[in-house]
Amino acid sequence: MNRWLIALALLVPVSVPWILPPTAKSSPATEAALHQPAMNDAIIYTVTLPADLGVPEQEYKCLAQAVYFEARSEPIQGQHAVAEVVLNRVDDARFPDTVCGVVFQNEQRRHRCQFSFACDGRSDKPREQRPWEEARQIAAVVLLGIGGEVTNEATHYHATYVQPYWANRLDRTVQVGQHIFYR
Repeated sequence: MNRWLIALALLVPVSVPWILPPTAKSSPATEAALHQPAMNDAIIYTVTLPADLGVPEQEYKCLAQAVYFEARSEPIQGQHAVAEVVLNRVDDARFPDTVCGVVFQNEQRRHRCQFSFACDGRSDKPREQRPWEEARQIAAVVLLGIGGEVTNEATHYHATYVQPYWANRLDRTVQVGQHIFYR
């Protein structure tokens, strides 16, 4: 059974996942280091994620694609936040009720869809292996409900360098990296 080693740093006030590559070998020294507090009161936990996340593989892939294309240059907390927005939309009656439905909503409307990568006319196939693996791990963590709430139930976000028409009509919840989140 394929398993990933994920170290979660539970920080105050927000939980942030720290992720090791799936090829990382565990050693007694690594295990001991993962259990030592680090960074000002952070407590590190080790979690092994099962290959079966309880969701269809395609839904998992769609969430990982959203993380990869929308936030791979963001800190891990920012990537987690983007995945969280997707799941918040799945739970919101105003949006499709599947992860892929949310991520690819209006993909046929060039530059007018929910997630820009889905309708920009470019390939939706990840090209960089390491960020793709990290996006997959973050998607798994968020699907399992690990890492806590980052966005305060946000259903929308945008980059700091744009000002969408809808931003003034929603409640701003938090800024993480280069994204501002709203509900």
